Amino acid sequence: FTNVSAIKVYAQCLRPHRAYKTVIITRHTTSRQVVLGLLSRFRMKHRDPRLFYLTMEVNIGDGDKSRTISLEDSSCIADLISCNPWGTCRFRLKARQGGLVKIYDGAVRTDSIYKSIIISQDTTVADTVDILESCYAKQDGRQLELVELDQSTGSTRLLDARDKLLELQDEWGKDD
Repeated sequence: FTNVSAIKVYAQCLRPHRAYKTVIITRHTTSRQVVLGLLSRFRMKHRDPRLFYLTMEVNIGDGDKSRTISLEDSSCIADLISCNPWGTCRFRLKARQGGLVKIYDGAVRTDSIYKSIIISQDTTVADTVDILESCYAKQDGRQLELVELDQSTGSTRLLDARDKLLELQDEWGKDD
């Protein structure tokens, strides 16, 4: 393995009309870095990166047998390639099931009422704020925060950055 290599990543979940995207990797490139790079190259910084993961399809032996391995975010691509005894493999970008959240952003953007974004089960409030910030132009130094609004009383509660937004959303209305 040289210092820099190229791999093909089949990313039809982002661009169905494109067979693959060539990605340059180093010895230390992780699967998370590949995912973030693909989202950036496809101009999809507004998408939740936690929705996406890489798989490695390995052909076994001479036959048509293959195995698909879901890669962890920290997996080093070069190590996986060098440890593959069968030699051939294919990388695919896959999407996880997500959930839809509607975030009212009229206080930030007067030309908008709300943003609907799909996020993963593991996406935190802080992650969601990062996604929202990528949708907006620079915010004159203001820090964005998410608050929960009780429709019946009008009271608000600042959400903790570590809270998982879909879990919070699932709980809404259960106390009624």
